[in-house]
Amino acid sequence: MVAIFTGLGVGFERGSAAALGSGGLLGSSSLGRGLEGVFLNAANGNLVLQRQDEFLVGRGPDASIARTYNSQGALDEDGDDWRYSTDRRVFELTGTLGATGSSVKRVSADGSVITYKWNGSLYIAKEGSGAHDTLQHTAAVTGPPAVPAYWTWTEGSSQIKETYTEAESGVFRIKTQRDGDANTITFHYNSSDPTKLERVETADGGYTAYVWTGAHITKVETYVTGGLSTPSLTRTYYAYDSEDRLASVTVDLSPEDNSTASGGAYTITYGYDGTSNRVTSISQSDGSLLTIGYIYDSGSLSFRVTSLAQTVATGDTRTTNIEYFAGRTEITDARGQVTKLYFEISDTDNLSQLKQVVAPAAYTGATPQEIDYAYDSDGNLTSVTDAMDHVTSYQYDASGNVTKITNANGNVTDRAYDSANNLTLETFTGATANSAAATLYRRFVYDGENHLRFSISADGNVTEYRYTGPGELEYAITYPDDDYATGSSVPTLTDMETWRDGLANRATTQIVKYIYDTRGNLSDTYGYSGATNAGVADASKGYVRTHTVRDQSGRLLSRFVEGQATESFVYDGLGRVLLSTDLAGGVTKIAFTDATTTTVVTTNVAYNSGTSSWDATTWSLTSTSVYNKAGERTGHTEAGLHVYGGTATYLYDKNGQLRRATDARGHKSYFIYDKTGRKVADVGADGQLVEYRYDQAGRVVATTR
Repeated sequence: MVAIFTGLGVGFERGSAAALGSGGLLGSSSLGRGLEGVFLNAANGNLVLQRQDEFLVGRGPDASIARTYNSQGALDEDGDDWRYSTDRRVFELTGTLGATGSSVKRVSADGSVITYKWNGSLYIAKEGSGAHDTLQHTAAVTGPPAVPAYWTWTEGSSQIKETYTEAESGVFRIKTQRDGDANTITFHYNSSDPTKLERVETADGGYTAYVWTGAHITKVETYVTGGLSTPSLTRTYYAYDSEDRLASVTVDLSPEDNSTASGGAYTITYGYDGTSNRVTSISQSDGSLLTIGYIYDSGSLSFRVTSLAQTVATGDTRTTNIEYFAGRTEITDARGQVTKLYFEISDTDNLSQLKQVVAPAAYTGATPQEIDYAYDSDGNLTSVTDAMDHVTSYQYDASGNVTKITNANGNVTDRAYDSANNLTLETFTGATANSAAATLYRRFVYDGENHLRFSISADGNVTEYRYTGPGELEYAITYPDDDYATGSSVPTLTDMETWRDGLANRATTQIVKYIYDTRGNLSDTYGYSGATNAGVADASKGYVRTHTVRDQSGRLLSRFVEGQATESFVYDGLGRVLLSTDLAGGVTKIAFTDATTTTVVTTNVAYNSGTSSWDATTWSLTSTSVYNKAGERTGHTEAGLHVYGGTATYLYDKNGQLRRATDARGHKSYFIYDKTGRKVADVGADGQLVEYRYDQAGRVVATTR
C-alpha cells in the first residue's frame, strides 16, 4: 500500500532509499492493478505518487516517461504538483557564476531539488548515492555559428551527460541526454513556447510525443520510427478537473489502435481536498481505493500525511497512521504495531539522514529490534549496526566512491577507481581453487568510452568484452586455458590486448556473440562451441543460437532456440501477458476482469475462426483466481479433466499476511506471526506444528517440528 522513507524536500533523490537501498525503504509501494506507486516521506510528511506511463527502448538511452506527484509541491509543467520525468531544469544561480560561494540548483525527474556548489572548477553535489554529480557552465558563443550558453550535468557513476539550454530567464531546460558512445536523446520544444516539451527522440529516430491542450498534457503518443504520420500506439490519456488538476489517468488496454473505444481501458482517478492540490483519494478500475488524511504543520508551513486507509473489501479497511515528533516519526500499522524512525537534519549541509529504525518487539517483554545508521559530513553512509550490534562500515574517496567495506565479521574489501569513477581494483581476503586464504585481487580494464573491456578474476581468469559502434556488447570471450598474472597491478587496455594477441593457440576460447535490432533490443545470441587458433568463432564446430523479438517497450514477443519450436507472448496495455505459446505448441490464455479482480488462466486453448477468439478445449485446464482489492488471492478454483474441483480460499490479517488457507477439499492450514510480522509457526491440515525461531537480527536459527 505504501513504502516509507525519510529525507529532505520532495522526490526521492535526497531520501533514505537512495542512500540505503532497501534498508531505507519500509513497506511496499504497489497499489492496485494500475501499477501506481505510493510513497511517504516520514521526515516531512510529503506524499509521493509515481507511475511509469510510457517507455520506448532506444539505441543507447531509452525514452522513459514517469509521472510523479509531490503533495508538498514541486516545480512542474502546470502548477498542479504533478510532474513528468522529462521535466528537468537547472535554475537559481546564487552568487557570481564561477565564484567562491556560488551555487546553482537542478530539479531532477522526480522533483528532487539538489543544490550544486562551486568547488573551484565546477559545481558539485554530494547528496545521493554513488559518485558525486556535477554541473558545468559553458558560455555563449557569438559565432558564426552562434551557440547559446548551456549547462552540462554529469552523473558521477555512469558518466551520462545532459545539456540544458535557457528557456526562460535564468531557467535552463533539458535539451539532450547522451551516453559515452554519443547515443543521444533529444528533447524538442514548441517553437512558440520553449517551456512546452513536445517530443523526446531516441538515437534511432523513434520518439514519444506529448499532446497538449492549453496548459495540460492530454495524452502520450509513441512513434517507433521517425517519419510516421500517425502514432504507432497511444497508451496513456490524462483528464483534468475544473480546478486544472489531474483528475484521471486512463491506460488503453489495446493501445495499438490509438483509441480507447475498443479493447477496454483501465483508469486511475484522483480526488482532492477542496480546491487545494492535496490528493486525498486514489481509486482504480479494479475497485482499489486509498484515502489519505493530512494535518497542517505550522512549523514547516505545510500539510503532512497523517493516515493512509486502504479499502481491501467491503467493510474491510486497513489504516496506517503517522505521528510526527522532533527528529522522530512513528508509524502505526493496521494491527496497532508501532515502528519508530529516527532521523537527523543538518542545517549546515542541508542533509537529512535516517539514523535509526526501531521495529516493534516480537512479543511482550522482548527487546525491540534496532538498526542504526551513521554518516560522514557529505552524507555518505559510514556504518550500519544491526539488532545484534554487528557493524558493517564504509569509507569513501573525495568523489563519493566506496573505497573500503568492513563487514560484521571483520572481512575487508578495498576498492580503487579511475578518474571516470570506474572500479579498477578490488582487494579482499579469500581462498581460490589453487590457494588457501590469502589477499586476492579482482581487476577491471576499460576503454576510452568507459566500456568494461577486460575483467581479471582473483585466479587470473580473463573475460574480454567487445562492443559495437553504438556501444552494445557484441562479444563476451573467455580464455579458459590461459591465465593472466595475478597481483594488484592493474594493466592497461594495451597490456591486455598485447597479452591476448600473444597467446599461441586460442582454439579453446569460449565465445558468445550478441546481435541487436535497430532499437538496441537484443535479438540474437550465438554460443559457439569452438574457435580457430586465432581465436575467431568457428561455426563449423557447432553453436547454439537463441533468437528473440521484443516490442518497442522491450517486452519479449517471441523466443526460439534454433532447432526448437517458438515461444510467443501477447500483452495488454498494462504489460500483462494475455496469450502465450509454449515449446510444445500449447497455447495458454489469461483473462483479466479488473472490476471483480478476477484472473482466469486457461491452458490448451484453440483458435475459433468463427468468433476470432481463443476458446477452451476438452483438454483445457481452467484456473480461476479471485483477489481482494489489496491484490491478495482470496479464492482459487480449477476445472477440467482429472481435476477434483471445489474452491480453495485464503484469509489474511490486517497487515496482509496469510493466516488461513483452506484447500479445495476443505482442509485448513494456519499461519502464526509475531508482532514484527515474522512467521513463527505453521499448523498443517493434519494438525502438525512447525515452529520457527529467530535471532535478534531476524534470521531463522531453529525449526522445531
